Amino acid sequence: MKTSGISWTVTCVESTESKSWPSSGVSRSGSVRQREGRTAKLRFLLARGRRGQKAGRIMKCLRVRVVGAVLVMLLGRPLPAADQPCWKAGTARANITPSQPLWMAGFGSRTKPAEGKEMDLWIKALALEDARGHRAIILSGDVLGFPQSIYQHTCAALKEKFALEPDQVLLAASHTHCGPVLRNALYDVYPLDAAQIGMIEKYSEDLEVKMVEVVGKAIARAGARAVGGWTRRRRVRR
Repeated sequence: MKTSGISWTVTCVESTESKSWPSSGVSRSGSVRQREGRTAKLRFLLARGRRGQKAGRIMKCLRVRVVGAVLVMLLGRPLPAADQPCWKAGTARANITPSQPLWMAGFGSRTKPAEGKEMDLWIKALALEDARGHRAIILSGDVLGFPQSIYQHTCAALKEKFALEPDQVLLAASHTHCGPVLRNALYDVYPLDAAQIGMIEKYSEDLEVKMVEVVGKAIARAGARAVGGWTRRRRVRR
């Protein structure tokens, strides 16, 4: 707003708009508004700071109480003696990378079998045994999934060799789309000829053998572990 004489600008805290005022009789009022605006802003910041400090004290108090409760629970637990039975655990793995060019399961845009290898595929086993001698096996493999036939054959072999029931065995697939097609799985998705089906059958049989072998190695390597306790007894394998 242009006026005669010198004009100047006052910016209020409450608004981002700038207004021009004539110099006569308004200079004092503008200074008062500036001081009031700065005072209001300072009060707001101080109030917010006090609220933040209060919230910080509350959070600190809660953290102290939570940490204290955890320490009480942990320190209140009895330490297991060295001669007390504890859990046993063992691991093993085997390379299951195909040696022949197989179709890759789940790789929908492929128009031909695999042409090489970027990295190896693995089958891994974890054998667990609790203090009562009850065992459980976790088998994880770099495959799209485990077909029913492989699951049934593997469970039957594990029961025969290690007296493991099916409810003691867990199969977990990484669900990679760069692993091979397995027996009786996705046969209708790819143009498989007799030669390819034969290689898939042979690979699936070898996979079942390796799954049983890694379970046996994991069980043999199982050493004493104190799961959830304070002590751990480890058998060092040299």
